[in-house]
Amino acid sequence: MMLKLIESAKKVEPKGQVILERKEDFSKIYLENGDLIKIAGKSGLVGINGQVLQPTALVWQDNLDLEDYIERAGGYLSNANKDKILVRKASGAIRMQESGWGRWPLLKN
Repeated sequence: MMLKLIESAKKVEPKGQVILERKEDFSKIYLENGDLIKIAGKSGLVGINGQVLQPTALVWQDNLDLEDYIERAGGYLSNANKDKILVRKASGAIRMQESGWGRWPLLKN
């Protein structure tokens, strides 16, 4: 099984995408001919996918946290890994939300 995984990984073509956060020093970024700059817009929507009962998109609300959105998507399926949740930002950046005490705020930046 591990050999299949390695062979599969070798076939993956990288996107060639660089994700920049707002707090980075942009003066150290050099562009080349053909480079494309894409600035993610704000859609006002939160997509909930994966191991939830009803994958959906909901309107962003400041007063809701990650668990609220998951609950509004019908909650977790029985085989969901509730301890590790991936949050993909509009920029393409991915954050791992790991369980802890209390509610998980949805990362805004």
